[in-house]
Amino acid sequence: MNRRSTSILVVEDNAGDARLIQEYLRESQTLNAELENVITIAEAVEALGRTKFDVVLLDLSLSDSSGLGSVRVLTRVSKSVPIVVLSGNEDHELVLQSVQ
Repeated sequence: MNRRSTSILVVEDNAGDARLIQEYLRESQTLNAELENVITIAEAVEALGRTKFDVVLLDLSLSDSSGLGSVRVLTRVSKSVPIVVLSGNEDHELVLQSVQ
């Protein structure tokens, strides 16, 4: 069966976490993912400017941005690309705000 590739931008500055995300996605039986990993919001903005992604996986704790600021920046840059927020943060209010 031919599956359409899904282009995914992974914004994660922890190498171990990024590798784990990539391994999970590559092992999927239903998803044919093309992945690009960047480690800063600045790199994410640049990547979104040159490539059309189907989805962004965004860590909320990066070296150059954190929390809702990261979500706001990426939403402004690419309004039509869904953003999936990844975080080990247990601040439920932050999680709710990022969804809104």
